[in-house]
Amino acid sequence: MRILHPPNPLTTPPVNARLGWAAAVAGAVFHAPLMAAEPVLAGTPAPDTPCEWSRPVNGLSARICLSRIAVYNGSPLIQATVSFWNGTYEPRMSIAWRVGAIDFSIVDSHGAPVTAGINVDGMQGGSIMSGRDPPLILPPHGEISIPIPGGGGVARDKAAVLQLGTFPDIYAFEPTDRPLFLHAVFELHKQAPAERGDWSGRIVFPDVRIPLGLTSANPATFAATLAEADALIATGDPEKTIAAVDRLSLLNDLRVVPLYMKAFALSDYSVKFRVIDNLGALLRHFPKANLDAVMAGLTQASRIGPADAGRATNEKVAAEVASVLRQSVVQVLAGSSNPDARKLLMTMQSDPDEKVRDLAGRYLKEH
Repeated sequence: MRILHPPNPLTTPPVNARLGWAAAVAGAVFHAPLMAAEPVLAGTPAPDTPCEWSRPVNGLSARICLSRIAVYNGSPLIQATVSFWNGTYEPRMSIAWRVGAIDFSIVDSHGAPVTAGINVDGMQGGSIMSGRDPPLILPPHGEISIPIPGGGGVARDKAAVLQLGTFPDIYAFEPTDRPLFLHAVFELHKQAPAERGDWSGRIVFPDVRIPLGLTSANPATFAATLAEADALIATGDPEKTIAAVDRLSLLNDLRVVPLYMKAFALSDYSVKFRVIDNLGALLRHFPKANLDAVMAGLTQASRIGPADAGRATNEKVAAEVASVLRQSVVQVLAGSSNPDARKLLMTMQSDPDEKVRDLAGRYLKEH
């Protein structure tokens, strides 16, 4: 089957708009060129696997792209982005988002459903669309791209975690060499009373391969990625620093540790938690490598005090926040077979906080 590709939206200004979730459901928004002197956050992440446009149905084409956006608990989190393309010259195309549905499943290279090696948590069979969103309005030859809210990265060291929406299924994939694909169907029936430009039809998305596991850092882009992350961290802005740490987590390379520790110096709970979690992932992923830098970072994290934990309303809250961060150090150390990790875990039995001491002692008894 030949896939018909819509024109490149970058070549048909000014009617095209790439929109985030909130902007998309509110209607088309047009953005002026961004001008900034400091590093900025990227928009929709680049797809990790090829994603093709569907055949046009009543003038509308669609696709789903999958991108790794960060590593949490050692598992890559995958973000799905749905894009719609209006290939007509009608003044407007309205997609009744409030009653639409995209049903999805996991299939193999032959299109057969796959369930083995996939842990599913959530509702069975679902829709990424809620029931009360306003319609999407596409201008002539216009495109809207919508990142699907995701998360659910609670499973440790999985090949990938994919959540399709706020409440539907969360897929946690076990490591495998078998290629797996996301299959999706979008169907919208005619509504009464119908108005000109209201879209209806059934679109079968081309299956998109699910990016599983972490890949080694690309030598051609590694230095540039480090430099970009370094520039984001240097701003001292927590949001940009978190974005930098998330990018670094995807590299699966021990050379990112110095930048992790540069980010760790920022007095922000979320930044520190991410760094601790990512150091723990490296500790598990490279059991036979020289992990001196990783252990030095975790040792520093094991000594976090109230003054280092970020903003707090009072000293008691600051002490509790610092304790939670030290507890996260205990948890990542407990998941490692490294002798130095066990030694540090033993020292944390003398932590000033009872919760940290008890947690360290329990893990030492269990392992």
